[in-house]
Amino acid sequence: MKTIDLSLYLPSEDVLSSLVRRQVPLETGLLPEDFAMRLELLKDASGLTWNAFSDTLGVDPKLVLRWRQGAEPSGGPMHSLFRLSACIPRGLDILLVERLPKTSR
Repeated sequence: MKTIDLSLYLPSEDVLSSLVRRQVPLETGLLPEDFAMRLELLKDASGLTWNAFSDTLGVDPKLVLRWRQGAEPSGGPMHSLFRLSACIPRGLDILLVERLPKTSR
């Protein structure tokens, strides 16, 4: 499986420092309950297919399928997901904001 080196796409130091200041509500845990839907929105925002999305993360497509069915990522795959999200415009917001704006989906 070919992987893409995400370090080439890391945000600048200014962006990273703003991300460090971002607060995640403690009462909701790290990932929102609608994580599977947010994962799909993130994939759509990336412009990648599901296979390319999993390749970019460096994980097996079956793992991403499990996430889409309700499992939550952990460890290295979660770290890769957050790093990729930081490279996608509004990617971290898609994953972490308390309430997403209503869409026509």
